[in-house]
Amino acid sequence: MPSTRRKSSVKTPQAESLVFSPAALDQLLEGHRTPEAFFGANGLLDQLSKALLERALQGEMTHHLGYQKHDPAGHNSGNSRNGTSAKTVKGKRGQVQTRSGANRSAARPQQRV
Repeated sequence: MPSTRRKSSVKTPQAESLVFSPAALDQLLEGHRTPEAFFGANGLLDQLSKALLERALQGEMTHHLGYQKHDPAGHNSGNSRNGTSAKTVKGKRGQVQTRSGANRSAARPQQRV
């Protein structure tokens, strides 16, 4: 007897792909015409990797502290942003040099990205 189970129409975040507008892609690709410009040292892919990683780390710090950067809620909270420091992140494509935020209590544990 054939199965009568229906496939779920609910999309999970993992199942959805990112959508970039053609205009945004054109702006990113502007001036990049050679393989070296895309994939070489400090090429477009390296720049995108660094920018995405730094943005994710900023979001992680915001989540950890519970308030946005420059929000008055962080003043005199006992744990606030405390500048940035250089970090090297190793991945499948090599190493990426980033600037990552620090917090005063240093209670945020390091994690693998």
